[in-house]
Amino acid sequence: VFGEGKRSRVLDYLRAVGAEPGDCAFYSDSRRDLPLLLEVGKAVAVDPDGKLRRTARERGWEILAARRRGKDAAHA
Repeated sequence: VFGEGKRSRVLDYLRAVGAEPGDCAFYSDSRRDLPLLLEVGKAVAVDPDGKLRRTARERGWEILAARRRGKDAAHA
């Protein structure tokens, strides 16, 4: 499930368990997850594609580089 479908399913689940999206974090590597990333309290881009990287920078989201090794592995 991607995009709006993932957003809808996750929001339905959060309502079912009594959680608020603003209290949640979501990690993604794809621009297709932007609808959900825009809903949560903490959005994190992990090895993001180009559009997600640009959006993360514009919005001040954390960007992680999971595929890197060494001391720079935590942040891109």
